[in-house]
Amino acid sequence: MFFGDNHPQYVVLLLAMAYLGVPITPSKPANGAYETYQHLNNSGSRILCCSRNKIPIIEQILKDEAHSQYISNLKLLLIIDGDSAVPESFQNHPLAPKQIVTFKQLLAHGNGQSLGRIPHFAVNPASDNHMIV
Repeated sequence: MFFGDNHPQYVVLLLAMAYLGVPITPSKPANGAYETYQHLNNSGSRILCCSRNKIPIIEQILKDEAHSQYISNLKLLLIIDGDSAVPESFQNHPLAPKQIVTFKQLLAHGNGQSLGRIPHFAVNPASDNHMIV
């Protein structure tokens, strides 16, 4: 799921995911916590690509016990803008995604720097969503 403002990185990631055959579901940047967890629930998304300024909305969902499972179901959170990692308060939350990567870290990986581990998890084509654009 893409949840963020318009950035050049948004287009790059959208095309890369389409090329790789990863299901895509865009979300309106104006959405609040309610719309975002509904979208996560309805789409069954396991990857969330979002702008740094959307992290407070994700944190708001994490604080709501009734809806925090939508964030805990994520396997990867990719921050599409900004230079540094997400706030420690978010990273250390027990239900936050275990893999949190910034776009800059992905680019650095291609320049001889190590990301530690390239984000990867198994995909089951029979049960995982089909491309939604």
